[in-house]
Amino acid sequence: MVVTASRLHAVRYLFEFRRYIQEHNYNDLDVLVAFSGNVSDNGQEWTEEKINGIKETQLKKEFHENFDMLIVAEKYQTGFDEPLLHTMFVDKKLNGVKAVQTLSRLNRTMKGKEDTFVLDFANTQEEIRKSFQPFYEATVLEEETDPNLIYTIKRQLEDFHVYQQNEVETFAKKFYQKTIPTLSGLSSLLEPAKQRYEVLEDKKKDEFKSLIHSFNRIYSFIIQVCRMFDKDMQKLYIYTKYLATVLPKDNDEKVNLNDELLLEYYKLQKTADGKITLENAEGLIPPVSGAGGAGSNKEKDALSEIIEKFNKKFGTEFTEQDKVLAQLRADMMKDTKIVNSAKIGDRTAYDTLSDKGFDQALMERYEENENFFKDILSDKDKLRFIKKLFLEDLYNELRHMDK
Repeated sequence: MVVTASRLHAVRYLFEFRRYIQEHNYNDLDVLVAFSGNVSDNGQEWTEEKINGIKETQLKKEFHENFDMLIVAEKYQTGFDEPLLHTMFVDKKLNGVKAVQTLSRLNRTMKGKEDTFVLDFANTQEEIRKSFQPFYEATVLEEETDPNLIYTIKRQLEDFHVYQQNEVETFAKKFYQKTIPTLSGLSSLLEPAKQRYEVLEDKKKDEFKSLIHSFNRIYSFIIQVCRMFDKDMQKLYIYTKYLATVLPKDNDEKVNLNDELLLEYYKLQKTADGKITLENAEGLIPPVSGAGGAGSNKEKDALSEIIEKFNKKFGTEFTEQDKVLAQLRADMMKDTKIVNSAKIGDRTAYDTLSDKGFDQALMERYEENENFFKDILSDKDKLRFIKKLFLEDLYNELRHMDK
């Protein structure tokens, strides 16, 4: 997605993109534009439908199925749910909630999507930090990255003598072969490096793991900004990316690479990564019993009780906000990962996924319930309190949904 400063910018970007695509014969690349109303440019009137050649109601479906890029002017910066969206180029000043909502378009998860990327031409690091800070306890933005840093880290990794160049070459050849390699086949190629790693001193193990994660993170960032033209570096990246997944998390842990499902297991574990903070519990809603009236009444009672406890603790006078919480509940229950993690009783995965899902749902509903959400977001204690009650109640509701 390319986020532009105006509708005129969007139109001109669209034609320039098309010119560049045609000039370089990119037959597998195409672009759409999204804006409202009419745009006049050099005496020519343009509408979104006229430029794209498709109806506005078809744009989301077409973008998902047949196009690679979407240029926008205001439209689709908020409330646009497209899991395939991975990269965003920003050529527009963003601040406050609008910055969070726009960049959060990339947050949708899907199989095979492991990261996202934003290249911002208009906003400073500090401006984005200030926009996100009210919504998160910690907002960390890294400084600029020197592309030559990956070569320095590469040399440092080689000094450990954990892997050999011929092993990297063999792994890359296997990985890039036409037929899909088996997980057991790839795992066996990592065994020599794993054995050398295991004989290192604990301090050296920690240093090596730290360097290998830094190498993978920095390389994956750099190749999205500039072309490297270094095949050997790409091979090393693929090799170390897989090697990092099979190194023990703790120095005393042993990993069996003979298991054909090993790499898939680690991939599944990655979906539950995240910071989990344990706090003193207070005011939690007990599980809903099987007795009583209709489910909708139980839901309303529980959500109303949350609002009552919130008012009592913070001296507020919110009355109808149980309806707002009901909206958030409905939004989060559309996320199958959150629902399934609760149903199977995987509390660690649920806590991580629901925490992120709550923040996302809140951002989506912010403009509809600004007064309530603004009050919550202005005080970290308020946000923690209502989130804890809400997510605990949702967990209990999901656990008993089919019982």
